[in-house]
Amino acid sequence: MRIIQVLNNNVVFAVDDQDMEVVVMGTGIGFQKKPYEQVEEGKIQKVFVLTNDNASFAALYDELSEKEIETVLAIINYAEKVLDLKFQGNLFITLGDHLHFALERKTDEITLQNPLDWQIKRLYKKEYQIGVQALEIIKNNLGVVLEKQEASSIALHLINSEQNSQQIGETTELVKLIQNILQIVQFHFGIEFDEESISFSRFLTHLQFTAQRVIENEPTAANDEDTFLYDQVKIKYPKAFDCAIRVFEYIKNSYAYQLSKQEIVYLTIQIQRLVSK
Repeated sequence: MRIIQVLNNNVVFAVDDQDMEVVVMGTGIGFQKKPYEQVEEGKIQKVFVLTNDNASFAALYDELSEKEIETVLAIINYAEKVLDLKFQGNLFITLGDHLHFALERKTDEITLQNPLDWQIKRLYKKEYQIGVQALEIIKNNLGVVLEKQEASSIALHLINSEQNSQQIGETTELVKLIQNILQIVQFHFGIEFDEESISFSRFLTHLQFTAQRVIENEPTAANDEDTFLYDQVKIKYPKAFDCAIRVFEYIKNSYAYQLSKQEIVYLTIQIQRLVSK
């Protein structure tokens, strides 16, 4: 692996063995290095491909201090371990930018409220707990104590990156959609959810996939003529079916998206399982 450009002591652009341009990160990996020199394999902590964001990445990481870069890397490494996945380059830009701005706001004594703080705590518990741990990493690495609600802001960047790097506005809309569907079900049945239960976790997962399709305007199933199961759940689970229809109408009116009969069947079954517990 050969270096193309040294951004700073911890980050370089390089070409790998397949002649693909990559970003390589690691403590001291760019120290006193020049273009065309070999990357020291033992110092590599992260390698990823950037697509069309090289200029943005280079500009941002020219501003970040070495400690800030180490902190971003530590947070992402921790998140990858907990979530058992690999994040790509976009998160290094968005999270790095967020951290840098959060530190500037802390210095200027400016506090911003995150309107989705409560929803993120509730709907994305793993990502939120990573955000809480990220605050500890920031405190230990940088000696700065950020406001606790920054945990949900960090979580939002993780969620955004998990959702195929869609725009943060779409992720915000995704969270709101899920929250509103949960409220429809709660009001319809007049119940409080046991949010620690397996049935709630299962229902939440189902909603996340459904909401993703709605936000991305993914086409519904082409073959929606078989009404047998639709008629069956309508008869067998009338209250859950009525609730699913309320969700159907909400999505149709608010997002101009029409759930298929098959999706209404699945939603009815999931609602029935949730409320029967």
